[in-house]
Amino acid sequence: MHDAERRMRDFERWHRRPAPRSETSAGADFDALRRTMRDAAKRFAGIAEAWETSAPPALRDQCVLVGFAAGVLTVVVPSASVTYALDRALREGLETTLREATGGKLVRVRSRVGAGPS
Repeated sequence: MHDAERRMRDFERWHRRPAPRSETSAGADFDALRRTMRDAAKRFAGIAEAWETSAPPALRDQCVLVGFAAGVLTVVVPSASVTYALDRALREGLETTLREATGGKLVRVRSRVGAGPS
């Protein structure tokens, strides 16, 4: 066997392309996505319920809860004035109420100015 042939066989053996994904893998992908969404919904449901029962009506109507990760609740507000009102409410006890209602899962609330509820 020539050196070039041996090197070509070694190259083919070491640089194989992965086998194409089967059609059944899409089902597994959807199952994983479904589990991820279900877990996120479970984690977010308690926060959303606590927000609905504890936040002042004026803030509830103008703020949108967009995420909860690593103990940080992200709230999108339509303007800086609503950010100020949210900050006042959080300092006056809303954050403590949310923290107690979520069993200590909530660490802080982050607000971001963006599109409000439509």
